[in-house]
Amino acid sequence: MEEGKRREAPDCGRLSPRTLPFGKERMKNDLSQKESDKEQLFRDMEKDLSAFAGKASCLFRDYEDPDLTFRRMSQEKTVSASTIKLAFAIAIVKELEDCGRSLEERVELPEELILEDSEVFEYGASSPSFRELIFWMLVNSDNTASNAIVRFLGFEKLNAFFASIGLTETKTERMMLDFDAVREGKNNYTSLEDFARCMELLYSGSMLTQEHRDFLLETLSQNRDHLMLQRYLYEPVKVMHKSGELDDIRHDAGIFVYGDRRWFLGVFCSDFSPGMACSKEAERLTGRIARKVLDYYELCDCKAEKGLSL
Repeated sequence: MEEGKRREAPDCGRLSPRTLPFGKERMKNDLSQKESDKEQLFRDMEKDLSAFAGKASCLFRDYEDPDLTFRRMSQEKTVSASTIKLAFAIAIVKELEDCGRSLEERVELPEELILEDSEVFEYGASSPSFRELIFWMLVNSDNTASNAIVRFLGFEKLNAFFASIGLTETKTERMMLDFDAVREGKNNYTSLEDFARCMELLYSGSMLTQEHRDFLLETLSQNRDHLMLQRYLYEPVKVMHKSGELDDIRHDAGIFVYGDRRWFLGVFCSDFSPGMACSKEAERLTGRIARKVLDYYELCDCKAEKGLSL
């Protein structure tokens, strides 16, 4: 997208309601057109995803229309990178609720546990609250904050919790940035379906209090990584998402809110050749998929305004 240029809205000038059939025939045509637009969207998504030089998983689900769902390898277990931090956040909030403890309770964070990549705890030892740890873990993907939460809960309790809420492919076996553990065959795993379940538990579930669900969703909407799902979006879309990356991984997934529309979209790219070219293409691919989905909704709304009841 060139600097200074805006993407033009879909051209619906030929869809004049004066030229449309009425009654049953019009309804039949409307439904047929809606199905055609959906199939075209899915074909376009599949074409882009299958052309990627690596593994590209995708899950798109409209919350109002269950038929508007696209899946591509969404149940496959994959190295999670930082997307598992959403499950960590849900787990720690649930633990505090069950124990009658507060998000404002503070945790000792000694200097020796602060990782070199931290941009928020680099000033040295401190006593952040659980609320602050969760915030930085989700907004900045801070690994020091993540490890503090994992250390507090422990691997056994975390994995038992993941299983209890139906996360079939999510498992944690190592701390963040523990590459010695990776060389020993340990890693953190998830799937797009598991990630989507976590988001839905927050968005429409009742496992946590409304106050805590709102806190987590609002925090996710402040994610500072805009290089993937939000890459090509200029519209006022609220995106509550968590991204993650490693040398050969680019993941981003979350819930989109745009007017009356609500949908989940995630793209997980992995198993590509490490390096700037492939990682950038993974980011661009994710952005293109998000752009195509939003264009589809805008086309539907445009047609509806012109008299097609999609």
